[in-house]
Amino acid sequence: MALEEEIEYFERNKAKLLADHREKFVVILGERLLGAYDTVENAYNAGIQAFGDRQFLVRKVTSADQNLTNLALMHGLIHAHL
Repeated sequence: MALEEEIEYFERNKAKLLADHREKFVVILGERLLGAYDTVENAYNAGIQAFGDRQFLVRKVTSADQNLTNLALMHGLIHAHL
């Protein structure tokens, strides 16, 4: 599964992330937390600046369960050809 390592990192560290970054958007690559941002756009831009075209996770820190989406698809950066 894509981003499996990043999702596992998020889940393993969720309690600390909630304590430190509740309602922020975090950027994770592998076992590295880049930072926490007020908006998804700021988080995504920081991820692009830091990691370029490498795949990274942007996720809101909240106690609610979340459906994961592909941000690039959501913003039209990748065009799916069906």
